[in-house]
Amino acid sequence: MTTEQQFEYIGRYTVAKKDVQRLVAQRHALAGNLSVLLQRASLVNSSAVTVDRIYTLDAAAAEAKLKELIDINTQLEMAIDEMNRYADAAGESPAKRI
Repeated sequence: MTTEQQFEYIGRYTVAKKDVQRLVAQRHALAGNLSVLLQRASLVNSSAVTVDRIYTLDAAAAEAKLKELIDINTQLEMAIDEMNRYADAAGESPAKRI
């Protein structure tokens, strides 16, 4: 590998790493938003379930957040693949999915 190629791979790795970091933050925020919507629907008013006051689930909002989350996760998976493709040439360890 030439020095020029190595610099190119380092650059590609760096761009992909920044994409991964941005997408992880976006996914985290979306997952948190979806969690709040779902948690609200799981609340009960007392130890005995009553029907006089029932927490609602905004299903449309939950569905929209889930679709966004799936889209961001797909983009994240592709960015991880891109970053890992250049990791070795950039002198970095590939990211591990856990």
